[in-house]
Amino acid sequence: MNISLSEEQQLLTKRDVATCQLETAIILFFEQRDPISIHTLAEASLEVLRGVAKGRGIDLSSISFRDLCLIKPEHQKTVWQILNNARNFLKHAEKDFDTTLDFKPIVNAFSLFQGCAVLQSLGYGTLKSIIFLIWFTKKYPECFLDVETSLSSLCSYEVNDFTAWHQLLNLTDNKMI
Repeated sequence: MNISLSEEQQLLTKRDVATCQLETAIILFFEQRDPISIHTLAEASLEVLRGVAKGRGIDLSSISFRDLCLIKPEHQKTVWQILNNARNFLKHAEKDFDTTLDFKPIVNAFSLFQGCAVLQSLGYGTLKSIIFLIWFTKKYPECFLDVETSLSSLCSYEVNDFTAWHQLLNLTDNKMI
């Protein structure tokens, strides 16, 4: 999704906004840029996608992150706590305005994965979101119940070669699938 910086008015859908936010976060992630900005964009996208799902009568509250990524039971509580702690800290300040967060940038990978999984489940998947899903399953195969059928086998890139993954993103030209 390309949202132009021109002065012309643009008609945007919630899908456009959520996709733009998520894809920008993915690009920043592979460019290894500011982790707080990445997290904020990923979570904002997820919030919009949840609203879209609710408007379409799809109850995502019953589909937890654990269900979306098939996390092994022994990892579910930890992943869920890490995601919720960062999400709540960066979103709210009314009651805990002077607290701190031990932010772990690794949480961004899980937040982006959740956003991409929701995007896919709503039928809005893009090539960038699929590339991220492939990277995630390659990076964290131990999290998945069935590694043999995961997306990780679809690409031979090394998970720590962020330059290669970023170049792959550039080839997608924001195409929807």
